[in-house]
Amino acid sequence: MNVDSVVFSPGNDRINRRLAGSVRIGTQLLVDSCSAFGSAAILWNMNDRQDFRIRVALVDNDAFTLDMLKMAIPRRNPRFDVCWSARKGTDAIDWALEPVTMPDILLTDMSLEDISGVSVCREIRRRTEQVPLLAITAFSIDRYANRAAEAGAQGIIPKVNLNELVDSIDVIVKHGTLGMCGNIDFVDAKTAHQRLAESDMCPIQRLSPTEQQILTLLAQGMEPRDIADMLSIGIGTVKTHIIRLRKKLNARSTKEAMAMWWNNERWNSRGSHGAEAMVQCANPIYPHSRCALCFDFFEYRTCASA
Repeated sequence: MNVDSVVFSPGNDRINRRLAGSVRIGTQLLVDSCSAFGSAAILWNMNDRQDFRIRVALVDNDAFTLDMLKMAIPRRNPRFDVCWSARKGTDAIDWALEPVTMPDILLTDMSLEDISGVSVCREIRRRTEQVPLLAITAFSIDRYANRAAEAGAQGIIPKVNLNELVDSIDVIVKHGTLGMCGNIDFVDAKTAHQRLAESDMCPIQRLSPTEQQILTLLAQGMEPRDIADMLSIGIGTVKTHIIRLRKKLNARSTKEAMAMWWNNERWNSRGSHGAEAMVQCANPIYPHSRCALCFDFFEYRTCASA
């Protein structure tokens, strides 16, 4: 029996995890228990075993939903273990791409507070084919299916039916994709990764998750000092990110960068609203002037009419 200590760094935090009860089989380490973010993460190397566990990761801004899913998923399928959960999309991206915390499948809500679930899918899929993605939503799947597929997800499922949700995890793990969801055909992670890698990224997609988050907050009307307080970073760091994102976007001013963000959000939401709604929605130069239809543009909260 061995006890190994692994140090990893999700985001900016260095966290020590003690892997207990590990057994070496040949040249591979089998770990049968592990503490990860308060959830029991059981990381089984297959080693020709039939009882290997599937590491499931979750991201949802609603704490109640996360707690419910963390309990319900392993109850409905004992092979599934929730290795970690996150309430921020940026954290989920960091942890999903970190080799030590990389899950076998990630479930992401489409409506998050910091960045959209679509952005989470796109950023992960753009950088790796190793993590299958299952989009979940409390709304009709038709609302997000097309954007989720284009962002590299392997399927989309409503939250309301837990049995269907758990079955969908199993299908993706075994077959790589859910296939048709409504009228949208979802492809496997490898195909989606190749497609995104080969396509020309729009300027917004060239930004890092932190730069996207700061630009989103600027577009909401927040000042750099308020953003620094919210993200617990220095005002100088925020200003440095703004300079970098403007260079990446080739924007002459912060307002121009904000306008590009608005245009990108409106393009991503076009399938939900249609051309008529596009005309009704906000002037990108004055982001506080927005109509009630802008809900899709700000997926993390309902917009008030101007």
